Amino acid sequence: LQIILSAMSACTHYSDPVALLNLDPELEKLRKKASEKGFVKALIEKYLLNNNHRVTLTFKPDTELEQSKHKAEISALEKIKNNLSQKEIDQIVNQGVELKTRQLTKDDESILPKVGLTDVSSSLWVPECTDTLLSSGKSISCFEQGTNGVSYFQVVKCLPNLTHEELVLLPMVTSYLTEVGLGDKDYMETQHRQSLDVGGISAFSTIREDIHSKGSLVAYWTLSGKALGRKHSAFISLVEDTLLKADFANLDRIKDLISQSLSRKEQSISGQGHSLAMSVASSGVSAVSWLSNEVSGLPGLLRLREMAAACDNKDYIEGLADKFQKLYVKIHSVESKYLAISDKANLADLQNTLSNQWIEDDFKQAGPLVLKHKTALVKQAWVVPGQSNFCSKVYPTVGPEHEDAPALSILAGVLKNGFLHTAIREQGGAYGGGASQDSASGIFKFYSYRDPRVAGTLQDFDASLSWFKENQHDDEAIEQAILGVISSIDKPGSPAGEAKQAFHNDLQGRTAKWRNDFRQRVLKVTQSDLLRVVETYFTEADASYGILIQDKNKQEALDLGFEIKEL
Repeated sequence: LQIILSAMSACTHYSDPVALLNLDPELEKLRKKASEKGFVKALIEKYLLNNNHRVTLTFKPDTELEQSKHKAEISALEKIKNNLSQKEIDQIVNQGVELKTRQLTKDDESILPKVGLTDVSSSLWVPECTDTLLSSGKSISCFEQGTNGVSYFQVVKCLPNLTHEELVLLPMVTSYLTEVGLGDKDYMETQHRQSLDVGGISAFSTIREDIHSKGSLVAYWTLSGKALGRKHSAFISLVEDTLLKADFANLDRIKDLISQSLSRKEQSISGQGHSLAMSVASSGVSAVSWLSNEVSGLPGLLRLREMAAACDNKDYIEGLADKFQKLYVKIHSVESKYLAISDKANLADLQNTLSNQWIEDDFKQAGPLVLKHKTALVKQAWVVPGQSNFCSKVYPTVGPEHEDAPALSILAGVLKNGFLHTAIREQGGAYGGGASQDSASGIFKFYSYRDPRVAGTLQDFDASLSWFKENQHDDEAIEQAILGVISSIDKPGSPAGEAKQAFHNDLQGRTAKWRNDFRQRVLKVTQSDLLRVVETYFTEADASYGILIQDKNKQEALDLGFEIKEL
């Protein structure tokens, strides 16, 4: 469907949609033009220097804009109200009653085409991996996929046991790794090299609970990149230099990166408020959830502010850069696993390039990462800038290996589709709301997104459970929820994306067999299973809360017994 839509513009403008999709010939034309002397210079002169078409816009912030808009709206409504006749008032009241009746009326979904359980394939397709031995004796996991000439390479290292301070700094070191210099080259030269040699290079860390061993973790760090097949040699050289030669000594660069991180984090609140609220509420349930909130949630934002404010102190920034460097060395000193993905025309060349160039030494085995955290109930309200609220309520449940995990996943869909969407969005006025079972962490989560209410939404979370217990639900509603979970499992990705997913799922113990078994368990969930898990896991004494609120809702949160945190 995406390919069809991308070709639509060619169809509507009487051009060739196939030519639009076939990029290689056009790229070759561009490559030839770019080799001509003065090509870029001529473009600059034509489209920039000698282009007289321009518009200059100057924006001046109005600190009273929201108040002015609010007053104007109140004034306009008051004017309309004063000019209404009794007949018009009665009509508006009747329309309100009719709207509420319409919202409570079940839609006739039989008029729509539908997918049923009989349309679901019997098993999940997973791309095939081949382990290849390089000339150095290192084993690499290889996938031959239709990547259209793009090659992918990842280096994966088990995370060693880290101190609390190192865990806090880990996301920063991971994020800044590709933004600093390499060896004797500064970050500007390094970024120029990146733009010439690769289509992207980045790093990320993964810390999850082991689905097969309660209390243990699956924790690893990944350096990932992609490049065109003709760039294999430069690509692998850059990945290896990034892995071994990153230099965090440029203090001005570190300060800039911290400032950029803080700015992005603050700007993300309005778009990710529901995720932040769920992170707060989940922080007392497990060690992994606590770490996620501590590092990526609102406590992490406060810490970034403190770090940014302290960066003008030379001793502080020098000490911080030294900690970054030592943590980076600690991570890359651990033994590696490797992933290579390319198409049939380029995979062998990628393997040969790795055999000839990859000289990373054998490193020590990492001790397992251990997180120490005591479970606790949480009821926090964070006052944040904005014009709406984000609410969450969570319950501890079970991991994906447990027999009730599929039923809890289905329950989330039934509650969202059958009750929460109507109550929170259509009637409550929020942009969105729903529920999800996070089996990776063993937590069932309720949430609302850009919500004008607080208490009413929290009551709706509880009411959804009562609604489910007190009503008989038809097979159609449960079938649709099952299909929703299956679609998330079967969701197609890009050829490279599906290979990466298969590789990382195996690292986390989610093998193809395990995923297919879980899928079959989902397909067998019944209404009695849903009723059982509702009765088993949703006890008020076990619930935790996290809300992000406007300042005007602070008293309401206090009245509800929330601990207030100021951002």
